[in-house]
Amino acid sequence: MIKVYRIDENGYYIETVLIEDDAQVPEDCIKEPFPMGTWKPRYINGAWQNGMSQAEIEAIMSAPKPKSLEDEVADIKKQNVDLLYQLMMAGVL
Repeated sequence: MIKVYRIDENGYYIETVLIEDDAQVPEDCIKEPFPMGTWKPRYINGAWQNGMSQAEIEAIMSAPKPKSLEDEVADIKKQNVDLLYQLMMAGVL
């Protein structure tokens, strides 16, 4: 079995397909693997390229980063202190 890469009419990667070693590669498939790290693989003029626009790349790169575990723990501790203070002020504790 060999891997080939199915592309749409615009050259964008759709899926990986396994075919028999002696089978003919379908017309909508490419035998050459796309390079690692390509975010939106697109096959144009006989070569793989990154099909993302610069605006799409910048949107991904500028997206907010998730909080670290340490930050999450600090937030929970602060919430607990605030809740305890509210309970004490209400005379519950």
